[in-house]
Amino acid sequence: MRPPRWMKSALDSLCTGITGALPSRPPISTVSPTSRPGAGMMRTASAVCQANPELNRDLLLAGCLFHDCGKLWENCYPKEDFTMPYSEAGELLGHIPLGIELVNNLWKRIMSLPEADSWKTLDPPSPDVRMHLLHLIASHHGELAFGSPVFPKTPEAVALHYIDNLDAKLEMFRGAYETSEALAPRVLQRKAPLPANVVLPLPSVLPLEPDGEDALP
Repeated sequence: MRPPRWMKSALDSLCTGITGALPSRPPISTVSPTSRPGAGMMRTASAVCQANPELNRDLLLAGCLFHDCGKLWENCYPKEDFTMPYSEAGELLGHIPLGIELVNNLWKRIMSLPEADSWKTLDPPSPDVRMHLLHLIASHHGELAFGSPVFPKTPEAVALHYIDNLDAKLEMFRGAYETSEALAPRVLQRKAPLPANVVLPLPSVLPLEPDGEDALP
């Protein structure tokens, strides 16, 4: 089943709204990668859905794009800089509530459009898709201790959590390989928040070229 048209419109609105609002190469967070926002996750999600066709691919891909959208307001990225400043809204609310608010605002705006009347008979219903997308945003940290207000409770939510975690961990390794001090041949100094020193991978997987000839379609 395809998602209701409102979700495609929401994705279009998000992408259009942030065009030109970010520096050409956003900074890399110490916890979650932002240098390629959602792109690597969406490739992984597509592969996961290919191996698990029962997953709602469109919903999961939308979750990959929307899950951290609140960080655009939490961190208030400057247009011409690579720093990651703080903001009062980000400190008081955090990116998960801000992302939920953004999706709800997009939902209200899009569903007030004249063409929205023709979407009311689509299956699955638009309100159900909105609720599931909100759940992906709310639960993507996986645990209450890590900032999610709820645990993942759907297959797509579980998939998004692990895809996000994998993407972040691999980005940490990339950062360590680029900047960490060598301790011994093929052994590099630990780079926070990784829990231990890192070892260079086998030559067959280095360098990493996600967009090369071995990339998934």
